[in-house]
Amino acid sequence: MYTQAASVRREVGDLEGAAGSLNNLGTIHHDRGNYAAAERFLRECLELQPDSAEATVNLGECALQLGKDAEAQQLVAEALRLFRERGDEESEIFALGSLARLALAERDMQAASSFLADARRLNDLQRNDNRARYIDLDEARLLMLSGRVSEAVALAIGALDYVHDLGIKRETADALDILAEAALRNGKPGVAGRLWGTVESLLLISGFSLGLRREAERSELIESLAHATTLSLLEEGRVQGRAFDVDSAVRLVHATFAPTAQP
Repeated sequence: MYTQAASVRREVGDLEGAAGSLNNLGTIHHDRGNYAAAERFLRECLELQPDSAEATVNLGECALQLGKDAEAQQLVAEALRLFRERGDEESEIFALGSLARLALAERDMQAASSFLADARRLNDLQRNDNRARYIDLDEARLLMLSGRVSEAVALAIGALDYVHDLGIKRETADALDILAEAALRNGKPGVAGRLWGTVESLLLISGFSLGLRREAERSELIESLAHATTLSLLEEGRVQGRAFDVDSAVRLVHATFAPTAQP
């Protein structure tokens, strides 16, 4: 439908509208993990509307996933400038989250923490509960990478309960992925495998992707922490988890981390 809309809008001379449709196409392909297609549509959008902050930040997200960190930094910083220039604080929060994720990918914890603090401060003024949970997930990732696993778990469980109740599939997968990592770090490979198996099924059904960088980080983590026995339990758990429904995975999370989770 967006493809048709872009074509019709071009025919009637609505180039701004066509650019919006192309940006939406880029977003869909990004969320599916089709980064080459996403980049193509987003660059086409910017040809029609060079000052599109939305396409600029989305192109930066693609660059992040493809490991083009310098390009990602430049694009997202430019998008942040454009959002601030027009007083769009909601989009500014999104750009700050992108910068935080880029800093996390580069293991710059101080920068990531600063960007997330700025995002949370703006969001507190807007009182957007959905966005607050997304910030929680980014902060949980920061805490996990900083070795503060129990704090990461508490944030991730709170976010999981919220997004799962609303049926927000991508963020539900994101939260389960974080908690699977926590289980592995806590020496529970069977639980980690079941949660990751559920994540795989959820992403397959919904068509979403958590990104190339996340997949690479997961592989590195497993390689660094797992030995032969752990790998066997992990794989056995993944097979079981693929047959789980999400409700079962959420119950497993609460059963596993009940002493750690905070209200």
